[in-house]
Amino acid sequence: MSQVKIQGNASGTGIFTIASPNSNNNQTLTLPDSTGTIATSTDLSNLNASNLTSGTVATARLASGTADSTTFLRGDQTWAAAGSTSNVQQFDSSGTWTKPTAGQTMARIQLWGGGGGGSRISSTNGTTAGGGGGYNEVTVPLSYLSSSVSITVGTGGAGATSNNANGGVGGTSSLTLSTAVNGRTTIAAYGGGGGGNANTTWQPGAGGGQLSAGGTAGQPPGSPLIYTGTTSGDATEYLGAAGSFGGIWHGGGGSASTAPGGSSVFGGGGGSYSTGGTSLWGGNGGAGSGAGTAPGGGGGSSSAGNTNGGSGGAGRVIITCW
Repeated sequence: MSQVKIQGNASGTGIFTIASPNSNNNQTLTLPDSTGTIATSTDLSNLNASNLTSGTVATARLASGTADSTTFLRGDQTWAAAGSTSNVQQFDSSGTWTKPTAGQTMARIQLWGGGGGGSRISSTNGTTAGGGGGYNEVTVPLSYLSSSVSITVGTGGAGATSNNANGGVGGTSSLTLSTAVNGRTTIAAYGGGGGGNANTTWQPGAGGGQLSAGGTAGQPPGSPLIYTGTTSGDATEYLGAAGSFGGIWHGGGGSASTAPGGSSVFGGGGGSYSTGGTSLWGGNGGAGSGAGTAPGGGGGSSSAGNTNGGSGGAGRVIITCW
């Protein structure tokens, strides 16, 4: 029969007491068949995880939230939804964006300004169309955005409703970051310019930019002005200029003749009274008295007298988080 031996320490002077609980039950404490040290509750709470060689740790001890087959453990000790965590919120009118909370860390913000409206002519005068709305975007850490953000979506510029009147300038789409990027907290895309008073200027609207709206009646496009390399010495030297000049992020310029409206890659296409300018990622410009399409297409203008100009397409804001 094996024996139990309790051996004191020759150098110590303390007295260790083994006390039983207040119980009427017979209990047995079985010692392991190995050499070691009995752990106290303090020892267990400070146990090094490298000493765990078998078994599993309860999921509730790993993180907060619900652990199941649809969640994963994040680095901030939270159980989050597994699979795709992309979150896309699109605004075709002003509203409030809400920050997602399923593990996303980055946000791509895309904005289009509203397209400019076309002018209206009398029976004896020419016609001028609206410029396309500008485009802007930025990618930032999600932490740069507050938990909720007010979103402003620019409206399309109104088409003229009286003879020889300018079309309206497209509205600005914008939002505000909680942390600045390159010194800026406001991210915006500006609207296209309206078609000009056909009785006096016969000049179309210019495309909107990232810092200002497109000019009305043949004025320069929205800033920043990007030189095209031409040498005409006037506003047509820039991307998105009035008179069918195309843009990349700028909206396309409106047309003042049978030429199509200016096209754009991201900004809205310019309007025309023949063929509206096209856009790869924005809205197309209107033709005749037709409205521009969203986001940011410039309004057309009719070659017939006493016909209202087309309104510009509304802007848009899209925030994609992942």
